Amino acid sequence: VEAATRFAERAERQLPEDASLRALKADILARQKDYAGAVRAMDEALRLNPDLPRGHTRRGLFRLSAGDEEGAMADFREAVEAGEAPDLLAQQMLGRGHEAYFQTGQYDRAAATFEAALEFARQPATRQQLQFFTAFSYYQAGEKIDAANQQAEACGPARRALERFQQVLPHLNRAGDTQAKSQAEIRAATDAQIYRQQAILKKPACR
Repeated sequence: VEAATRFAERAERQLPEDASLRALKADILARQKDYAGAVRAMDEALRLNPDLPRGHTRRGLFRLSAGDEEGAMADFREAVEAGEAPDLLAQQMLGRGHEAYFQTGQYDRAAATFEAALEFARQPATRQQLQFFTAFSYYQAGEKIDAANQQAEACGPARRALERFQQVLPHLNRAGDTQAKSQAEIRAATDAQIYRQQAILKKPACR
């Protein structure tokens, strides 16, 4: 990666008006997980060439990883208007949301990303996959809150956990047969968790 960075910097100095080199620099920065830097590099690439192939898609993905969901969605909509395949974009959002948020335990942000991707998903299989991972993210978000509330059984965390668990089944009901075995397990665990959170909230201190 360091060699690629040095190459991109030398090429930039030699060809300061080359948009593709700025895009290359953005890709290198993204591999280093410097997503803010990748966004800035893509800003410059698109300034030099507003019609850069897949430019808005790439910047949108970098913005998504940097935490700028609003900016990412604006880029994605512009990309679709310019001819980007909506289902491909939805799949890329699924992948980026899974890598950047789900795998790092940021389950609320993962769920928000997957729900946003539904705007672009056209094929039933893509929509069902997104619905499954949205449900799973909400479930994991609730589990994370509950795990920290095992001993205290405090009212506030129980309410927040219940809010997440109550989002699970509506999404699973639209997930078709995607990961059917996992769906059954998540459904059973969600029912148990909803019962647990409601029991906590029935305590006099929570009323």
